[in-house]
Amino acid sequence: MQDLSLHILDVAENSINAGATKIEINILEDIRNNILSITIKDNGKG
Repeated sequence: MQDLSLHILDVAENSINAGATKIEINILEDIRNNILSITIKDNGKG
């Protein structure tokens, strides 16, 4: 789980470096279907 959190942190830092002032991170866990969905949106360039 630590590796996953480090990847999310890396993406968030990339967003900040791209000038993002808003970062939205959504994590959805569907245990029944064994799915973990992570969506990261920002308003940075690129």
